[in-house]
Amino acid sequence: MTSFNTPLNVSDFIEMLRALGYSSLVSMESYRTPNFPLVADLLVWLSKRFDPDIDIPLEISTEDERVKLIRNAAQFMALKANIKLNTKRLYQADGYAVSELKLSRQLASEITSTGATLFDLLGKEVDLRGCIQLKQFKN
Repeated sequence: MTSFNTPLNVSDFIEMLRALGYSSLVSMESYRTPNFPLVADLLVWLSKRFDPDIDIPLEISTEDERVKLIRNAAQFMALKANIKLNTKRLYQADGYAVSELKLSRQLASEITSTGATLFDLLGKEVDLRGCIQLKQFKN
């Protein structure tokens, strides 16, 4: 079984973040040692991509705040997206957290593609409605 903290998988994850529009710089070195602020920021960002109105405070100065953030993000993903995240791995905030964040990234990617499809379909609905009205007017 391949570990998710290999350079190839971390680089794939970083590339996926760029493709999804994550604006902060993430390097290969970001996950060599625990980096809780980055994991916390990614969790909040991914949650907001799914639901812009979600309120997950990015307060991480104490252990209780970090636990609350992880718990809130994991509960949100479980309830809204049916994705179960390993909270212990997320709290470790190292390369193993990448495997958990990849699940969330997949969700954000699906949301983006579903949103684009919905936009296209709504555009077609307007065109079709015009055609139907024109046809009804002629009859």
